[in-house]
Amino acid sequence: MNKRIAFTLLTAVLAFFMPLGVSRAAVMDKVLAIVNDEPITQSELDRVLLPVYKQYRTQYSQQELVLKLDEIRKNILNQMISDKLILSEAKKKKIEVKPEEIEGKLKDAKKKFPSEDAFQQTLVAQGYNVTQLQQRFKEDLMKDKFIDSEIRKKILITPGDINNYYNANIDKFKVEPRARILGILIKVKEGETKEDARNRAKSILEKIKNGENFSELATQYSEGPGGKEGGEMGYVAKGQLRKELDDAIFSLKTEEVSDVIESGVGYHIFKVLDKKDEVVIRIDEVYNEIRDVIYSEKAKARFAQVLEELRKNAYISIK
Repeated sequence: MNKRIAFTLLTAVLAFFMPLGVSRAAVMDKVLAIVNDEPITQSELDRVLLPVYKQYRTQYSQQELVLKLDEIRKNILNQMISDKLILSEAKKKKIEVKPEEIEGKLKDAKKKFPSEDAFQQTLVAQGYNVTQLQQRFKEDLMKDKFIDSEIRKKILITPGDINNYYNANIDKFKVEPRARILGILIKVKEGETKEDARNRAKSILEKIKNGENFSELATQYSEGPGGKEGGEMGYVAKGQLRKELDDAIFSLKTEEVSDVIESGVGYHIFKVLDKKDEVVIRIDEVYNEIRDVIYSEKAKARFAQVLEELRKNAYISIK
């Protein structure tokens, strides 16, 4: 990276921490962009970027930090331009915000702090005073009301949309076959050969075949999950475990016990207590979930469309 560019970027970042004075004021008051007749200043950008800088300065080297902040700075500036466009349009449409709405937002913000002093200290640290915060809340409410009227309320979702999504994404609503199992795991102990461990597992399997209780043997011998709970492993879905274990488990019938199965962690014995076939969740069970997904997709597309139209008809100058 060009050292001069890196130095310039780093200087801009460090401007946050310059002593208050004419030089800092000049940097802070610099106009970075104009959206219609609304300027975006360095101080506005810094207010958003400062918390990011504080977070990232301990995570990245100096050069990485400069590159990261330059990328984030561009993204933030672009977002601020979008916000200005929406706010400008909200003003054109004479969207109103009542004083009590702003005060409600202010009260909600204060509730997040243990005291008024803590609230005020955080405001100062972020470069705000109460008047500026109230203005920000007012603008946020105006933008939200614009988005509500121009995007949210114009999204229509029909039963056909939901049916089409369900049918096109049917695999998402399939529940794999499941089996409720008990398991015993015998690991190779230090100083023991694999053959020794296998023989111990075979000895336990022989006890099971002779009628001894699987759960009691699991509690006594198993070194695997659920060993102390009688080997209870609950329901496992097909494909959830290692292939060699999965194949063995799902080849068993209910109440059947497997042979000794070798895996990378040791030797296993399983007993199947219950099996459930693959099922497809009915559309009525996921109707609201699908509706939310479609709503989110349509809202995102509608927002992008509105923003594109606003950009086409706006005067935007980036300095």
